[in-house]
Amino acid sequence: MEAHSDPDHLDNPEILHTPELLSPASSNSGDEVMESYSGPPPKTLVNEKNYITLTEGCPSSLTVEELSAVVDQCKDLVMKTSECSEERRWLVRRLIELRYQLQEARDNQEQLAEIGEEVADTRVQLGHHFRMESLILTANRMICDQCCAIIMTVIQSWYQCIDCQYKCHIKCLPYVCRVCPHLLASEISHYEENICPEIGLKAQGYACAECKTDLIFSLKKDSSIVQQLSVLKECVLPVTSAAASRWSSSGDPRRCDYTGLYYCGRCHWNQAAVIPARVARNWDFGPRPVSQAAHRLLQLTQARPIMQIDARIEGFVNDICEVKKVRGELIMMKQYLIRCRNAKQEQLPWSLLKQHQYFLQDCEQYSLRDLIELHSGELITTLKDIRKEFSKHIKVKCTICSGQGYICEVCADDKNIVFPFDSTAYNCSKCRWVYHKTCFQSIHTCSRCIRIEKRKSKDAETEDNVCEEAVELDDDFARK
Repeated sequence: MEAHSDPDHLDNPEILHTPELLSPASSNSGDEVMESYSGPPPKTLVNEKNYITLTEGCPSSLTVEELSAVVDQCKDLVMKTSECSEERRWLVRRLIELRYQLQEARDNQEQLAEIGEEVADTRVQLGHHFRMESLILTANRMICDQCCAIIMTVIQSWYQCIDCQYKCHIKCLPYVCRVCPHLLASEISHYEENICPEIGLKAQGYACAECKTDLIFSLKKDSSIVQQLSVLKECVLPVTSAAASRWSSSGDPRRCDYTGLYYCGRCHWNQAAVIPARVARNWDFGPRPVSQAAHRLLQLTQARPIMQIDARIEGFVNDICEVKKVRGELIMMKQYLIRCRNAKQEQLPWSLLKQHQYFLQDCEQYSLRDLIELHSGELITTLKDIRKEFSKHIKVKCTICSGQGYICEVCADDKNIVFPFDSTAYNCSKCRWVYHKTCFQSIHTCSRCIRIEKRKSKDAETEDNVCEEAVELDDDFARK
């Protein structure tokens, strides 16, 4: 503890990267959200007094009283920073972790009082909530996401994030450098809009975007690695035999098609995923290789409605127009169902939509899973079945809903009731009255709108006459 407060440590940037003083985030993936939570604390925040608050990362290293003081100190730092600044954003993240650690310390203290032994099987790091897993016998081989070695589940325990299922050995926990994708998924409001952004290794400092391992593409095979590296003019690090050994054994850098960043083989396992930008712009559902972090992020956000389709694609894909039409009809049906007590007993419309409940809000938002199902034809079939059930309740089963239909003013056929969501219906954009399409084509003008305009003009004339009479009375009174 005394070493942490020594001002000499503030001049040494390597202190912030040691496992004993693990900062809340120590990776930099290049993504805009990841960058704001990666690396050491902002230099403008670090000083002698708050160094422990900003860098202490071991949840069991401080007592409840010490953690409470650190939480209060971090809260004061948050209030002193300017709004919407990177410093405040970093401190708010740190404050959340400190409060979680404080609660864990209190829980452990209570358990110690009850059972007389320490129970410290949960760790908070980079947004992960690591929990100690017991020894199990499984046929599936488990791989450590940090070192890529096999986890011997029969003879050793390991940590697993309860949010993103990141797995690692106990010895690998201090070296985890990936921000929890579950945390990132809770913050993003849209996917990367560009198709495989052009960033380049030079912008990354010739290092892996996640673990910072040195990266370089394979060169000529007939000369040694050191000789090849010695002639590179843009090499940012001095060439050593150790660095050459790492470069020669790590393989070529692997590019993530989602972020456009380069990764080493430990952080990029060549797992393929559907890229949202390629779907939204080119209607391309071909899987592309992505990094482990991006792969998990896409999995966690696959069901979130945060995508919009390029309007130019709608003219080439008929299914998109059909889905938008059906979704518009479902939104009109919702107005009947949410006011019907019989539908409420049947839990309509929500019971049939299940994971697609946002379809009743607008016709533009989609999730990545929706578009995949739309491409396969599954989504349009599901929506048509739901529309059929809604229509059956409104027109046939429920007397309350069926009594709220419209009688066409042109044909006045009370036996052929029309509803706004019918394919044969025409909805007036001004007064919202409903006609049969074939009937409206014979008049081309809404008769109800004409009556409303006549009534308004008549009321306006009456109001003018009243005003004129009032003025005359005032004049007569003034003359008297």
